[in-house]
Amino acid sequence: MKRFTEKLLTVLEKLNPEVFRKIKTSMTSRLFQGFSWNMLSLVILAANGFLMNALIVATRGEEALGVFNQVYAIYLIFSQVVVFGLHHSVLRLISMHDKDRDYCSEITISALILIALISIPATILSMLLIKPISNFLDSPDVIAGLFYTLPSLFFFSINKVLINVLNGLDEMKTFSFFRSLRYVLLPVIILIIIVLKLDSRYISL
Repeated sequence: MKRFTEKLLTVLEKLNPEVFRKIKTSMTSRLFQGFSWNMLSLVILAANGFLMNALIVATRGEEALGVFNQVYAIYLIFSQVVVFGLHHSVLRLISMHDKDRDYCSEITISALILIALISIPATILSMLLIKPISNFLDSPDVIAGLFYTLPSLFFFSINKVLINVLNGLDEMKTFSFFRSLRYVLLPVIILIIIVLKLDSRYISL
């Protein structure tokens, strides 16, 4: 791929030196590099989503996949409620003051304290809603899956804030790495559960 790109740029340089100069400048810019890393993390996200579903269906069947997707969907909904949109405020403020690292530290610490005060009671509330949700879905496995996953909402909200701090600081390589790591670990954990022959309800972990 790299050799193909080099050849393409060589041809372009001969055809139109001015366009070649602009493209080469943009490719070496911080913005382009950040965009490339971000796109790579999105590709990893898409690939791992397919891998997880295929792995569960192949080893545990459609029923296990259904439980996993129900738990995952409910978790995603609660995770947005728990974080309370604070990560967007952090992203905005950090990006506006990214040169003032002392102020960025103050923003980060304040956001972490605030998200802890919001997410702890919100996580407890979500745990209290497990029974009604599972009764509605009529699935004991969903109860177990939610019971194992929802306590991590607190840590998810902390992670969400810190990830957006990196984004605001324009540390796109680090931002993309940690965002991708979350989705890389999911199929790895599922594979470990399958290899250890644990009950399918643990797949939602």
